[in-house]
Amino acid sequence: WELIEHGIARVDLIGKTVLDVGCRDGKWAMQAENKGAMVCAIDNDLSEGFKWIIESSKSTIMLKELNLYQLIEDGWDVVFCFGVLYHLRFPVNGLRAAIKATKQGGLILIETAVFQGQPQDLPMMYCPFKDGNQYEPGSVSYFNPLGLITVMDSMGCKLEWQDDLPGSDSAPISGSSGKNTVRRGF
Repeated sequence: WELIEHGIARVDLIGKTVLDVGCRDGKWAMQAENKGAMVCAIDNDLSEGFKWIIESSKSTIMLKELNLYQLIEDGWDVVFCFGVLYHLRFPVNGLRAAIKATKQGGLILIETAVFQGQPQDLPMMYCPFKDGNQYEPGSVSYFNPLGLITVMDSMGCKLEWQDDLPGSDSAPISGSSGKNTVRRGF
């Protein structure tokens, strides 16, 4: 959570349009609205609690129940993609959809699990399809930092900054000696 809070704090959201992909309980959508943004929050399984908070607080956040691949709207100033990519079987397609939703010159904030194993000098993605998953059954794809940067670059994105919180949410890769881990990165 620290990574996300730190990332959002770095961005001026006053008067900006923000799309929160995978909003779940709405914490980050609410924070963006409190910082002056006009927010649309989407999730493929919207939290009833978040719906209630929106109604009871008279928030102007728009809620939509759909997934990242269903996005057809574009032109968002800022797109939040927190804790989404590692759940996707095809994260490159998810990244493409997030980029398409972002206006030219806009900003995509990504927080995801990243593979910290070897080698780190090659762009790669780890997909533990058969030998178990690190967090829950829906966790399927982990870029290493260079892999994520390379894919984003190939889609015309420029890295503004990168944060890593070593040791956060670390989980050893199944069957490994503990050298390979999955950690959170922003």
